[in-house]
Amino acid sequence: MTACGGDDPVDPVPGPGVPGPISLSLPDRSFDAVRVQIAGASTRTVNLTLQGGRWLADVEGLINGTHDFVAEGLIGGEVDHFGHIAGVQVTLGETTAVTIPFESFLPVVVPPSSPAAPGPVAVAFSAVTNSDFYLVEHAEDLGFTS
Repeated sequence: MTACGGDDPVDPVPGPGVPGPISLSLPDRSFDAVRVQIAGASTRTVNLTLQGGRWLADVEGLINGTHDFVAEGLIGGEVDHFGHIAGVQVTLGETTAVTIPFESFLPVVVPPSSPAAPGPVAVAFSAVTNSDFYLVEHAEDLGFTS
């Protein structure tokens, strides 16, 4: 079985054994979509479906070996939550418990003060766990139309 954790409490859903199926379960956090990418001895992208207030999926046909799991919670087509765990050993006939740290992927931005004159504006934001880089966008209005 595998579950996504972190700032979301998760109840793993028991599966009948590994390597298939693996049951994925994640509480609803108002995502538009949730997907889990599996790479390693087997490769799959699994789109979870919302059922009874939980995002669920069963993964069939993984083969013995080491696998990496990446979970993404999407809002508006953009990644809002992200988690990754590497080196999970999947063995035929054994149930494998996996917890994927699953945390917000968006930094908390401190609103900049209005500058007294045109020019550079300092912007501060919190670090995001496991982020390699940040993309900063600028617009003159809150709707980002300009």
